[in-house]
Amino acid sequence: MPFGFSADHQYTHESGRVFGTGLEARKHVGRTQLFSPAQGLIDRSQWPALIASGAGNLSAAVRCILNQTSHPWCWAFSATQAAMMLAWLLYRRPIVFDPGLGPIVTHVYGGNSIDDMLLRVQASVGCVPASDTGSDPVAGSLVLNQGKWAPKWSVDAAAHTIDGWRECASFEAFVSGLLSGYPGVLGVDWQGGGHALACGLVTSENGTFFLHGPNSWGLEFDSGWGSDPDRPGWWKLSEKQVADAFTGYAYGGYVICHELTDPSLDPSPAPTLQESLV
Repeated sequence: MPFGFSADHQYTHESGRVFGTGLEARKHVGRTQLFSPAQGLIDRSQWPALIASGAGNLSAAVRCILNQTSHPWCWAFSATQAAMMLAWLLYRRPIVFDPGLGPIVTHVYGGNSIDDMLLRVQASVGCVPASDTGSDPVAGSLVLNQGKWAPKWSVDAAAHTIDGWRECASFEAFVSGLLSGYPGVLGVDWQGGGHALACGLVTSENGTFFLHGPNSWGLEFDSGWGSDPDRPGWWKLSEKQVADAFTGYAYGGYVICHELTDPSLDPSPAPTLQESLV
């Protein structure tokens, strides 16, 4: 394995880059709404047929894969990747958002929780286009000096707020969200340390359900354990391997159930989320 695990929960690749660093347990207990029957919980008995029909496959919405390189902010990169997926599903818009807004707004430059990124950044300030900041998060390059950002960055970020995150209290709720066409993000135990992951695919193999999504380590990086052998840059974990996202709400699992705010665009020509699955 190319990883070494240190006491401060950091994975160091043989190249010296640090990955999967600093995911913390939920900080805003009770402040996020739960994914409930009102959003459409789907019985397990229906999952295989839905998966076979193409439901729960949002892979076409992944237009690029972000790369956190040496930045210890998987919580920001993965939530940003999920927001980019939503932008494509709703508007067919291959926009790249800047995950650097996460540490800037929260003033947390190390470990943090997924719900802190969702509530304090994406639902409050929004998602800032990387074209406003000069960052290239696909290459792992971030410009954290806001003095170099375009003056209109805050206006553009506010035009891309997300207030429809729903917390999933179980694997069943999370999969129901994916099968309904909602991208998600969850936190898992990645061989001894917390790691946040964007999710856009559910599959079934011999009775076992798997979740997949773009990892935050770039298109070509292969972590060995947890990598999806069929999709470069993606992760693949079984229901058992992602249990930490839902057990005791440790790291949290979330899906986006509402539209990304963008008053400058008319979403009507774009397919609905369910139509996008076909």
